[in-house]
Amino acid sequence: KKKMCIVDWLNNNFPISQSYNEWFTKLELERKDLQLVFDHDFVGGVSYILQKYLPIKNESTFPIRAFEQKLNTLFVFNGTTWEMLDTDEFAKMIDQIHKKIHSVFVIWNKEKQRFMDYESIDESYYKNVQKVMGGKYSRDETLRKIKFKLFNYLKFNLKNITQYEFTF
Repeated sequence: KKKMCIVDWLNNNFPISQSYNEWFTKLELERKDLQLVFDHDFVGGVSYILQKYLPIKNESTFPIRAFEQKLNTLFVFNGTTWEMLDTDEFAKMIDQIHKKIHSVFVIWNKEKQRFMDYESIDESYYKNVQKVMGGKYSRDETLRKIKFKLFNYLKFNLKNITQYEFTF
């Protein structure tokens, strides 16, 4: 067994063509994604949106990866090398997704208002507004929960690879 830094291993074994920023810039949300937030709250909705745009069948091309041996740590491909995704960058990603969800919500809301009878607005409308605005958790708690869900979705067990003993 050889010891190898995980970032070096990723650079040697997963040179991908699309950077994390390119992938994220192309992420366009639609009405179905807004419905995921309505159905599963903000944390669950964003988690399912990320899973939708990171289908497991294309795992080898993901510009974002996670490993069981490094709990709650995400690695991203910056265009030339792999690096750890720090907390601030993760927060920026979720903030951008939040803005995109809000944009889709504004369009949905304008369409709904044309046919809305304001006297018969039910509680579900207000609950959906709350979900789109970030849900019932604090920002830090929301970020932590989404990161944990994304980590669990993406995690790969490095013990399946026997050539190296990995170091972080």
